[in-house]
Amino acid sequence: MLSTVSLIDPTTLNPSFSGPENARIGRPAVIVTRADQQLAVEQFQALLTSAKAYRLQMLALSKAAASFGYALEKIAHSKVSVMDPSNVCKDPLL
Repeated sequence: MLSTVSLIDPTTLNPSFSGPENARIGRPAVIVTRADQQLAVEQFQALLTSAKAYRLQMLALSKAAASFGYALEKIAHSKVSVMDPSNVCKDPLL
């Protein structure tokens, strides 16, 4: 299981106001609460965890593709595949 590293300490978050001011009422259009900030932190941590898993899987895929390519190259350069009349295709469309 992947470990989640906390990059933001949620205990230091303070409620704040964001968004355009509503001049008629004198209040902000959006109020961001501690709960909203905590949810955002959790969502970003989930995103980072998923990105790490994705990066590790892409690394594994890259290694597998390199290994596969290496194996194909070894077969292509083997004595069996070089100029063996039984391996030559007679039909140019195949």
